[in-house]
Amino acid sequence: MFGQPRSEKQRKRDQLATNQENGLRKQRMDELNYSIQGYKVIRRKTGYDFEATRTNAFTGKKEHLYVESKSSPNAPLRPLQKKMQKKKGMNYRVERGGFFV
Repeated sequence: MFGQPRSEKQRKRDQLATNQENGLRKQRMDELNYSIQGYKVIRRKTGYDFEATRTNAFTGKKEHLYVESKSSPNAPLRPLQKKMQKKKGMNYRVERGGFFV
């Protein structure tokens, strides 16, 4: 309904839906960027968004990364993500980005 004021509850729902869309868009963009760089991307559910692996052509060593995408530059990590970051060390990356329109 055009011109009708929305309730506070509806505004919050709309904002959450927008935030989820932006987060998913950022995650897909990061997955694409890693695949372009030659990584094999595997999506995960808990602790991080996806795993990225590739083999170095010169040394034969495997590079294994755990990537968490955040669409906001100041979005906090959840407790499980902090735990995974501590456990995986340098192989855990948090990709932060700007806002999407």
